[in-house]
Amino acid sequence: MLAGNTPVLVHNTGFCLQAANSAVLKAVENPSAFFIKNKHLSFSRGTWAKFDSADIAEVQGWVAQALKSDKAVFMQNGLRDTFKVEVDTGRVIGTQGQTGIRIIVSNDGRVINALPVNP
Repeated sequence: MLAGNTPVLVHNTGFCLQAANSAVLKAVENPSAFFIKNKHLSFSRGTWAKFDSADIAEVQGWVAQALKSDKAVFMQNGLRDTFKVEVDTGRVIGTQGQTGIRIIVSNDGRVINALPVNP
């Protein structure tokens, strides 16, 4: 495989970027179907990461924008038949100043969780 004009060795990790990209393209067709856990919305009690919004539609919009971003980084996830996408949005989207979003996507194209993170 080439990176520009430089040959590079690509290790077989079992993670298929093309399949993950297809799953994301399917997911972004319907942002209102993104599952955002209430515990990650600003009104929730608890100490976990929370978006700086109580409006689930607004958060779903942020997630859709992140998935479409050229800054999206696709990674393996520990949960079977899923992968994660992390994106630094460049703006505060979390209640504790987080600018990144971690999105868990199923291989069949469903967003099954999202939360703010520090990139």
